[in-house]
Amino acid sequence: MCLFTATMWILCSLLVPETYAPVLLRKRAATLSKMSGKVYKSQQDAEQGVVTVAHAFKTALLRPWVLLFKEPIVLLLSTYMAIIYGTLYMLFAAYPIVYQEKRGWTAGVGALPFLGVAVGMIAAVGYSIWDNKRYIRCMKKDPHGIAPPEARMPPAMVGGVSIVVGLIWFAWTNSMLFISTGHEFC
Repeated sequence: MCLFTATMWILCSLLVPETYAPVLLRKRAATLSKMSGKVYKSQQDAEQGVVTVAHAFKTALLRPWVLLFKEPIVLLLSTYMAIIYGTLYMLFAAYPIVYQEKRGWTAGVGALPFLGVAVGMIAAVGYSIWDNKRYIRCMKKDPHGIAPPEARMPPAMVGGVSIVVGLIWFAWTNSMLFISTGHEFC
């Protein structure tokens, strides 16, 4: 995963053009300065003044916390994603215990349940691609071409129900294992 992410980061850095307006304006001002010999600055740079490294770090480190605690949707989505990823990583730890230690499967066979996680993730990506067509229809209905944020909620709702069903299924099948082997629940 790390190699894939690093490869994608390098490819995107080299192939995807810059689209952030302040950076584009700053580059244009630098090009005009070189061509004409005059000093050009973007309006934002002229108004903002010189930004120190300490100020840039302070802003970059403070902004996520401000968003987290002042924007309810950021807090709710961050909490939701923390629960989802926490559950996923707990499954990574639980599968070897359940399938290799308790059921006695070999390491190769005990890794097969991870295929269920992979199939679920692939299905979720496929569903998101299919659902994006519905989102585009929502955007086209709006006179300004902007869909409301709630238009992205249906896949999250399906995922929320699916993860609960999957966890109940996993726990139910394993509770029978513990009962049949005489283990007690703590």
